[in-house]
Amino acid sequence: ADQHADKSQNWQLTMKLGVGDIGELLTKAKLQPDQLALDFYASNDAVLKQLMNFLPLLKRRLVSLGIEVTKSQCQLGKIPETLDQRSYHIFKAKA
Repeated sequence: ADQHADKSQNWQLTMKLGVGDIGELLTKAKLQPDQLALDFYASNDAVLKQLMNFLPLLKRRLVSLGIEVTKSQCQLGKIPETLDQRSYHIFKAKA
């Protein structure tokens, strides 16, 4: 039973990132021991285009680290001004 519990454990992370002057990106990641599911929400077409150009490189890098990307979904979306502090841990980063 303990092994089953270990397999079901995962990390869920939501990050809101500024992409230079062109817009914002909201990323939701769900990480299991060796698998990663990613959902990306771009604030506009320019951010979405940059993301689509970068995503294959990101996937290759993750595979080289032994992490299989099982899902990667990219779409336009409204990025909330603030995220619910009770549901998410927020990390600010500069690229």
